[in-house]
Amino acid sequence: MINHQEPEFLLDENISPKIAKGFTAFGEKVDHLNEIIPKGTSDIKWIEQIGDEWILITNDISINKKPQEARALLDAGLSVFFIDLTTQPTFWDWLVFFVNHWEEWKQLAIETPRPFAYRITKKGSPKKIF
Repeated sequence: MINHQEPEFLLDENISPKIAKGFTAFGEKVDHLNEIIPKGTSDIKWIEQIGDEWILITNDISINKKPQEARALLDAGLSVFFIDLTTQPTFWDWLVFFVNHWEEWKQLAIETPRPFAYRITKKGSPKKIF
């Protein structure tokens, strides 16, 4: 189903909560996983708990490659942007990356029927997974 409402994003614990706070301060709908689920909760458990309410942004590309986690994503109907950067980014690298690509991600989140998953490369190019 295409959602024409302003998307609500959830950043995984592997992305700084400062990014979520900064985007929220500018009026974007962004939460951080650690604000709603205790840090260290297993992927399967938190995926089941959050369901399809948010669009997840994560740097943990292995979630999609582990059969149980991938199944949990599909069962929950969770939409995901998997950020696949080949290097370990600094906080500033993350911030610049998010700012440079945010509007495109929002547009994809609005126009793409849910659930969906995209792999985002370091150039910001989205590649649809499902």
